[in-house]
Amino acid sequence: MRAGLQLTHVPYPGTPQITTELMAGRLTMSFTILSSVIGQITALATAANKRSSALPDVQTMAEAGMPDFDTSLWIGLVAPAGTPRPVIDTLAGAARQAMHAPDVIETLHKQGYEPLDAGPDEFAAFIRSEITRWSAVARAAGLKS
Repeated sequence: MRAGLQLTHVPYPGTPQITTELMAGRLTMSFTILSSVIGQITALATAANKRSSALPDVQTMAEAGMPDFDTSLWIGLVAPAGTPRPVIDTLAGAARQAMHAPDVIETLHKQGYEPLDAGPDEFAAFIRSEITRWSAVARAAGLKS
């Protein structure tokens, strides 16, 4: 919307089908998960707010002229509401320890993921900010639930 582009969303069952269509020239572009297409496509830019360790020579959308463009894929560990804080802290500590293991970091980087070191409170604040940000985008696009 910010760039004034008119794009058409074409639903596909998954990234393999999108990649096939891109390689065949039947799609012009796609936003897709980096780990699924590394080595199969020419990346024009990444949609994260910083360059990917898997593709360090590929510019970000912000570097390509779209400031504050960040549609990073994120994955987090969540627990049911009301889970006691000591349990949350134990789970968060175990997750943090695993995320610092060199083999885990290496595997994540090869797949284009950038591990973040955020605790439960920071992650909860991040989720709230994502809800606010994407709700505004949905309203601007006229989407309704």
